[in-house]
Amino acid sequence: MQLAGKVAAITGAASGSGLASARLFGQEGASVLLGDVSEEEGRRAAEEIEGAAKPPSCGRTSPPGQTWSGW
Repeated sequence: MQLAGKVAAITGAASGSGLASARLFGQEGASVLLGDVSEEEGRRAAEEIEGAAKPPSCGRTSPPGQTWSGW
């Protein structure tokens, strides 16, 4: 348990490398705070990862006058 007593905040934690990192950190004893724009998938990930907590949906924001499709 190399990460016992540590806290990790992981973004993109519902899939891919974020999910893999969250799983590993949880297995190593860290308390894991998951963040993802997909609330449902993030909640599922939190249920399977030991020591994980899921905050409310992270959501998306855009700078004034811009939209995501315009980036």
